[in-house]
Amino acid sequence: MGWSSGLRGVVAAALVLGGHGAWAVSWWNYLAAYPKGPGAVRVDMDLAQSGPAVDRATLVVAGVRFATERANGLPEARQVEALEALGARLVAAIGEATPAVHAGTFTHDRQHLSFLYVADAASVERAVDGVLREHCPGCERRLEISEDGDWSAYFEFLYPNAETRAAYRQELRERGFTER
Repeated sequence: MGWSSGLRGVVAAALVLGGHGAWAVSWWNYLAAYPKGPGAVRVDMDLAQSGPAVDRATLVVAGVRFATERANGLPEARQVEALEALGARLVAAIGEATPAVHAGTFTHDRQHLSFLYVADAASVERAVDGVLREHCPGCERRLEISEDGDWSAYFEFLYPNAETRAAYRQELRERGFTER
């Protein structure tokens, strides 16, 4: 898949909330190193327990390229809120166009991307273009749609690999997450 070139080989493993069988907070943010520099990931950890959904086998990666003066390709502090708001609008518009599961976001190399699994991608492009036309005219659109029935983008890319979990072990423990 084009979205993951150079980033494959991430090992997935399930995390569970110690002793409770459910996540206290399903969304988790982390930073990780990638070949082109640092990346910020926001992932729905609950999906490791419930995915993949057979009726949501199409992956949509939608977002924008942004300009930044930071050499590492991450947004400047003043840009973060606007990028997150735009991402939320994209997720909402795609969800209105077709049943969708929002798996996470990835900000890296001057791109802010939302990852969704959808039932039918027929109207996704129109939904994305509508949001960008209204809220970000002139933005460079990023949109990839592909089949991903085993949710490899989620399990092998967004979901934190063993190295990332080890780096954040203390934070994960404090939040009640333990490895199974």
